[in-house]
Amino acid sequence: MTEPEATAPRRISTRDGQGRDVVLVRPRSFAARYDVAAAGADNVQRACAAALGLCWPWLTRQLKPYDGKALAYGGHVIDLLTDQGVSMSDIITNGLDALRLCTDGLVDGKEAETRAGFSAAPGGDST
Repeated sequence: MTEPEATAPRRISTRDGQGRDVVLVRPRSFAARYDVAAAGADNVQRACAAALGLCWPWLTRQLKPYDGKALAYGGHVIDLLTDQGVSMSDIITNGLDALRLCTDGLVDGKEAETRAGFSAAPGGDST
């Protein structure tokens, strides 16, 4: 089964009362996706916001290009959206979906097992 490339629209509220439709699209850059996934270990809220900035085309156009600093980028996303009246709850909720979209497919299951040391010993004996 393949991972989704985009999400269904979700409406968020803004101060002007018009709101915005959030449609998330997986970023093409593997490195940027990896950056936000790794940043989650330091600050999950900013990592979610950074993922939202990378995955939401409308928001991406409002920001300076991503420069490889996920936590700082997440801070810019938070500032921009909260200035428009978007709640932190909406940022994190949509950011979690964006983070999932970014992390899907970064490492396949077999590679993850091997890196974590969970693969069977040579010869098929796992004891």
